[in-house]
Amino acid sequence: QNWAKFQEKHIPNTSNINCNTIMDKSIYIVGGQCKERNTFIISSATTVKAICSGASTNRNVLSTTRFQLNTCIRSATAPRPCPYNSRTETNVICVKCENRLPVHFAGIGRC
Repeated sequence: QNWAKFQEKHIPNTSNINCNTIMDKSIYIVGGQCKERNTFIISSATTVKAICSGASTNRNVLSTTRFQLNTCIRSATAPRPCPYNSRTETNVICVKCENRLPVHFAGIGRC
């Protein structure tokens, strides 16, 4: 995965996330199945990108900034469109950095 895909999957251009709508997009369908969960970072791409600015190697980095997060969690195994529940929180995030760019969302609260 690269920075462009990371942005597409995790940095929406809205803070109003409707999990049942957004998770029906093709990028969240894996092997014909709805993705189990996805976390959206309610922030600018510039702020998220800054997490990796000091990463000298390709590794996981824990943000020093707390982000508003919205995690969509599949609530049942069903045909598309799959049902999702939404969980919101504010926390630090862990991202995998490659070439000083976030490329993978690795976790919430710790690496």
